[in-house]
Amino acid sequence: MNIITKNNIVEAPDLVVEVLSVHTETIDRKKKKELYAQHGVREYWIADPEAKTIDQFLNENGQFTLIHTIKSGETLASQIVEGLQVSVDEIFKGL
Repeated sequence: MNIITKNNIVEAPDLVVEVLSVHTETIDRKKKKELYAQHGVREYWIADPEAKTIDQFLNENGQFTLIHTIKSGETLASQIVEGLQVSVDEIFKGL
């Protein structure tokens, strides 16, 4: 919360989660991923509602490396945000 001001966010968050759509997939998987890595986001998740998967990336020296692709029936645990675990089925519930 200390990086959020009235007008903007002043530092990179530890974790960014993007939910893909047909219109944003290329931007999320390429342009945003590169920008987030360059600006210091430490962990990046890409949630794909069609495939019901989440790709988990970690920032290593300004570039994201794919750590896991988590699918239905599995739980995703953040490598950066201590104690954060989410069930893939719970995220995509109702889709």
